[in-house]
Amino acid sequence: MTTLLIVRHGETAWNSEGRFQGQTDIPLNELGRAQARQLTERLARDPIAAVYASDLQRAIETARPLAESRGLPVVTDSRLREVSFGSWEGLTFAEVKQRHPVEAEGWLRDPARNRPRDAESRASLVERLMAMLREIAATHDGQTVAVVTHGGPVKCAVMCALEANDSAWKHLRVDNATVARLGWRNGQFEVVGLTN
Repeated sequence: MTTLLIVRHGETAWNSEGRFQGQTDIPLNELGRAQARQLTERLARDPIAAVYASDLQRAIETARPLAESRGLPVVTDSRLREVSFGSWEGLTFAEVKQRHPVEAEGWLRDPARNRPRDAESRASLVERLMAMLREIAATHDGQTVAVVTHGGPVKCAVMCALEANDSAWKHLRVDNATVARLGWRNGQFEVVGLTN
């Protein structure tokens, strides 16, 4: 079985302030850098053969200590990016509610179908992410691979593996440095574990 360790990046200043990051390129903060080091220790026993990451610096900074500990490069790909939140990026939800009250209420009710007018759809995120994860699994048949990405993609990967409907989204908590273990066998993903 191929195992993908799908990791959410460490904390950034915008995470700690509750701001929508999306595809804005924000670096890790001090806690995030510590989480990246701790991740390397947490995964020390896993026989990781390759390390992939989103091309945004918070994912690369999280992946780098893990890759360096194995003498591996970090392979980056934009398909592992967070969903784009468009004009909401950089704002807190309180600011979004003040500036875009109708969109904010719709997003609270059903984030899969309601989003900022200039943002990426959940369906687009799922399509690009799952294509990339299938490609990684096929390339590294029978191996363990770390994939450092973002909160939305981690949730999407888990929900797709579980074949969960959109209502499960708000019930799945993915903190910074969470690791979702997905197995790939017979052309299907399965959830092996989820640790915060």
